[in-house]
Amino acid sequence: MPNVHSSIAATLAPTTPLRLVPSAPTLPAFELPDIPHLHHAARRIDSEGEGELRWFFSGPPIANISGSSGAFGNQLEIASAFGFGSLPCRRCGGRFRSRRRGGKDTIVDWRDGTGMAPRDHFGKRVTYAAALAEFRKRMQKEHQIVLTSKPQAREGIDPDRTWEAMVWAFKAQGKTLMTDQAFRLAYDRVPDEYCKPCLPCQGIGVVPRRAAAHVEVTAYPTGSSKHGQGKADDGSKPERQIQKGVLRDGAAVVNLRELERYREMRAILADVAAMSSIAVEGLEEYYCRESGQKALERLVGERFGLTGPARMRAASQLRDFSCQVYNLAAHGAQ
Repeated sequence: MPNVHSSIAATLAPTTPLRLVPSAPTLPAFELPDIPHLHHAARRIDSEGEGELRWFFSGPPIANISGSSGAFGNQLEIASAFGFGSLPCRRCGGRFRSRRRGGKDTIVDWRDGTGMAPRDHFGKRVTYAAALAEFRKRMQKEHQIVLTSKPQAREGIDPDRTWEAMVWAFKAQGKTLMTDQAFRLAYDRVPDEYCKPCLPCQGIGVVPRRAAAHVEVTAYPTGSSKHGQGKADDGSKPERQIQKGVLRDGAAVVNLRELERYREMRAILADVAAMSSIAVEGLEEYYCRESGQKALERLVGERFGLTGPARMRAASQLRDFSCQVYNLAAHGAQ
């Protein structure tokens, strides 16, 4: 009599070995950061602000020094960045903060730029803060770094010995224990292999700004600074050019008003990026193209894997959020 159990087992047995299919990489959930006072900002940018954003993202031609007469124009441009009123270049990692003290703005934090700006990602401009955050995230995962705060001194507890014991305990598990400050100091810049030479500062880390007297710092001689002269004669021509808002040196042309307009918008967007990098991406996607809403839907679809109505709702939320962050940076809480 045949064995019934063996025949059933043979029928149910798989004919081919099972293969584990690797799961698709998980995408982050669509979550917008919680920013204080954001609910006081308007969800739409006024027409003037929208015009400035479209103009800024269009890459307006502000200056051209390729045809400068001799080397003096280029030398003056580089030297002016190190003169009075220079600021760190935010594009390549520079930063500064100012505080109002005694009726004057005083800089309380300063860091020069690295001279190397992050490379664009799939044709999209990446801010230095976003590139640095991504690099730190990669290093934390690669080296299995655990971030925490040092223990506080309490009765019967030595914080130094406790911290040392914690470090060795994590090291035994193949992990590295670090404080947030030590981690930021260890990875304080984006490696050069992920960057390209910074164009705004020409690789020197600082950019010139308007002086405290709200006049451009120039090296044009006047009568009091030339030998044997006692009156300002030759300086009248460049002064008239500055008053007209256009400065010429041979074939080079610098539109000072457009340059100031560009730098003001760049400063606002730098503040936006400090609050949220995705807000800057949302503004650029929406105002850099004619079909801005479609661009936002494509962004959230690629970034968070959303489709259908969920993608449309997320795109609308991102537009509202980006506009609120811009208004908060440009006008403050209303």
